[in-house]
Amino acid sequence: MGTARKRSWSFSRQRSYEYCPRRFYYDYFSWGDQDEKLVNYLRRITTPEQLAGLIVHDVLALWLQQYRQIGIAPVNLQEFALARYRRSIEQSREFVNTIKEDRRPSSSGPIFDQDLYREHYFGSLFAGQQSIIESLQNFESGSVWEAIRKTKRKREGEQLWLEVDTNLHEGRWIEADLSLGLGGADGLRIYAVFDFGLKRDGKLHLYEWKTGRITDKAKANAKQQMAVYALWGLANGYALSEIVSHIVWLGSADTHFDLEVTDRDLDEVRQLILTQDQLENSKTVHHATKKRGLNNSFYVAERDNFPQTDNLRNCARCKYRMLCGFTKAQLPHRDITLMPLAATPLSDPPSTAP
Repeated sequence: MGTARKRSWSFSRQRSYEYCPRRFYYDYFSWGDQDEKLVNYLRRITTPEQLAGLIVHDVLALWLQQYRQIGIAPVNLQEFALARYRRSIEQSREFVNTIKEDRRPSSSGPIFDQDLYREHYFGSLFAGQQSIIESLQNFESGSVWEAIRKTKRKREGEQLWLEVDTNLHEGRWIEADLSLGLGGADGLRIYAVFDFGLKRDGKLHLYEWKTGRITDKAKANAKQQMAVYALWGLANGYALSEIVSHIVWLGSADTHFDLEVTDRDLDEVRQLILTQDQLENSKTVHHATKKRGLNNSFYVAERDNFPQTDNLRNCARCKYRMLCGFTKAQLPHRDITLMPLAATPLSDPPSTAP
């Protein structure tokens, strides 16, 4: 049994459940679970490519935040990003060693556990570094930044560039209600953390950076994300015809897609939100108490109510797979590690490590 503090919806939360209901439980309801300590460790495990994407998003937020304030782009951001990438990897190796030697860790950040995630570790450190370099170069030289840079930041005292959101833990959110077509989920917090936004030519322009590969599935997911962001625009007084979405693939030179979200797109994402909210409500129990005069609300979930996926390929890539009791023979990939955390120090990374 595990609990969660609040009821919310986000695109990543939706994707987690679609990937595997059991993974969703570990991602969001592990507080109080019998394996809470191990789950908390596994949840923070990432890959060099994922870390590179996070750093690119953070650095672009700093870039746009400074330009919004003083009209000058910062210098040496690529060097700053690469230094942070290398530092994160070194801190992670130190952290993993202290955990496996049963010592208290000295820092908390993303974890690269090469013993657990060998297929994602070897050979990918250099790819993460290259992703950072190429993404920042493509942004700086691309037409999207040129268009953003030429847009006035203020007009007659009105701020035309939206506040750059650097808080990835909270971010922008709206509350579901009837006016958004979400009356069945009243009070649900919906996160809409777009990467950048500005007002130009009487319209609201919302931007989403992507550092992964361009695939049909990635395009479809990005379009759904932009529909969620359009809900944020509606909640903030814009008409749907006044909202323009920009999906920017930073891994390829000057590759972006501009789209206008339709009523059909909004209906599809509304249905996603309502269905997921009803599903979670049916599998959890809400408790509302008062402590020291303050409302203390939380949701309780049973692990068994969130079954494992039938897609074993997803299981082979899942960072929680050791908790599901699989053996190598049951999974499509044979070069993975399924043993519990070993009390041995990590070996040195390959020579391609930065």
